[in-house]
Amino acid sequence: MWDWFEADETGATCQVEIAENQTCGRHYKNASSTGNLIIHLNNKHQITEGIKKQDFVVIKIMLFN
Repeated sequence: MWDWFEADETGATCQVEIAENQTCGRHYKNASSTGNLIIHLNNKHQITEGIKKQDFVVIKIMLFN
């Protein structure tokens, strides 16, 4: 899950690339649980536990080329 989010002092921001050179940017405050981050990945990006970051990039390239 932390492969997809970047943590800072206020919380975590989704780093999934949604378009060329554009990331999702959805920010969750520190009070959010990691469960909320996992739900976001699943619902908004169709990323589940079994999908690794490098696999997601390959799938995306295949779909958009």
